[in-house]
Amino acid sequence: MVPIGTHDWNKFVTPEELQVMIESPIPGVTTSSKLVLHRGLVLDPSSQGGRLSDCIRWKLSDTDLDVNYISHAV
Repeated sequence: MVPIGTHDWNKFVTPEELQVMIESPIPGVTTSSKLVLHRGLVLDPSSQGGRLSDCIRWKLSDTDLDVNYISHAV
């Protein structure tokens, strides 16, 4: 658990906003970047043995980008 107030949802960058930032031209730069993929990270409930102290694993999701996600751009 993290303390209340740790996260500010007004500062959350959505995958769509990140794509616009990555693919927007930068003045004075002749190369461009292209977003290749976004993948969500979600907790895998099947990895938990019923106790919080058990190993918690994450899995990749093609559809759940609501909170945790990773992106790849070239």
